[in-house]
Amino acid sequence: YPGHLRAERGSEKTELNFRDVNLLRHFVSRKGQAVKPADLLQYCWEGHPSGEAQLVQWHIAQLRRKIEADSEEPTLIKSTPEGGYRYG
Repeated sequence: YPGHLRAERGSEKTELNFRDVNLLRHFVSRKGQAVKPADLLQYCWEGHPSGEAQLVQWHIAQLRRKIEADSEEPTLIKSTPEGGYRYG
């Protein structure tokens, strides 16, 4: 249903916003690959200035709270040693 964006894990449903969906779409298209914050800014914020890594960190943290079983120990969106993220 277009007005409702959700993630489901078992019987638990979580509302997503368009930014969440764009982040997930970008991660899924690069499953297993490291994605840099600058790449996420370019794709999800349409070229927003690259000096805003904190913006990406905040949104990733919010998304993890919505989709991870334990956002403190993520298994879906993991941080990489290079400062990026990896899905899957």
